[in-house]
Amino acid sequence: RWTGRRGEVRCGTTTLCQHLSDVPGCHKPFCLWKHPELDGKETFYFVGHYLGYVAPSAYRMCFPLSVTKWWNERVLGKPFFTYDGC
Repeated sequence: RWTGRRGEVRCGTTTLCQHLSDVPGCHKPFCLWKHPELDGKETFYFVGHYLGYVAPSAYRMCFPLSVTKWWNERVLGKPFFTYDGC
């Protein structure tokens, strides 16, 4: 299982996230703010756009619930993954 962080400014993370979102089993992150180009790509969590609330313990609120992952994998037999393309 791979988890990691990749990317810099202007290096194609938007394109990568668009390709990832087309893969079966992909669940996009939640973002409080709507942006036409970046919607479904990143959460903007660590830049303080959640009304100034930036607690690492609350970062998981930007992603699907654990029960969603369980339901997809165990009940539906489908793959599941998510990402945050900061």
